[in-house]
Amino acid sequence: MQAVNLEGLTLDARIRAAFEFIDGSSARFTAEQIRICEIPAPPFKEQERGRYFAARFNELGLSGRLQTARAMSSASIAVKASSH
Repeated sequence: MQAVNLEGLTLDARIRAAFEFIDGSSARFTAEQIRICEIPAPPFKEQERGRYFAARFNELGLSGRLQTARAMSSASIAVKASSH
């Protein structure tokens, strides 16, 4: 296993910018997590939450498509980055 130079990482402007973005977005991330958790999603009945994720992914420029399993009523989402 290769050692990581943490000091070097903290000096990298891209890493600092990423941490500043995360720190500045904490309230937004928390609000989004609360919104996700408020969507009812009991086992095998996750369609509503799946639709929310698909819509959010589409808003973010990702291709979100809801796929419902045939054998179960649970839902999954296929995601891929779209090229803009």
